[in-house]
Amino acid sequence: TNYYTNSYPNKQSEVQLQIIKIIKENPRITAKEISMIIGNRGLQAIKWNLKQLKNDGILERVGTTRRGQWIIKNENIQIK
Repeated sequence: TNYYTNSYPNKQSEVQLQIIKIIKENPRITAKEISMIIGNRGLQAIKWNLKQLKNDGILERVGTTRRGQWIIKNENIQIK
């Protein structure tokens, strides 16, 4: 288990908030494209954050890797 996730279950990091904002604008975006938009994070860091968001019940990936899309399951997230 993750100490951060257990201590702050409804608190997302700045990177996770950026990812959610990007996905709201384009639900069909890939992890690689998100990594290129954010710029200062590598692909593995983006994938790790996407996994955390999925585990927290905030995001869901529907469909295939290439033709799927992201669904934001929790619309109550405050994005700056």
